[in-house]
Amino acid sequence: QVERFVMSKNLYSLVQDKPILSVDDSSPGLLTSREVAALLRCSERSLRIWRKQGRIPEPVTIGSAVRWERATLARWIAAGCPPLSASLNNPPAA
Repeated sequence: QVERFVMSKNLYSLVQDKPILSVDDSSPGLLTSREVAALLRCSERSLRIWRKQGRIPEPVTIGSAVRWERATLARWIAAGCPPLSASLNNPPAA
């Protein structure tokens, strides 16, 4: 049984479910707002609000497209969705 953290409207809550996305996952490296909202089990509106509040990792923008890096979200979720720091959005260069 695998545990994962999911952001709720008011608190971060622990739920038991399928494994979280992995940094090594072969899926695309960038996720859309819809995909991130589904992953966090929230609405896209909540995702926009949390983004403005700085509660989730910053997305990258390509033109007008907004995308989240899979690896950044995986690290953030694996860490329990903690308050953000520059280290989550900008990991050390390898």
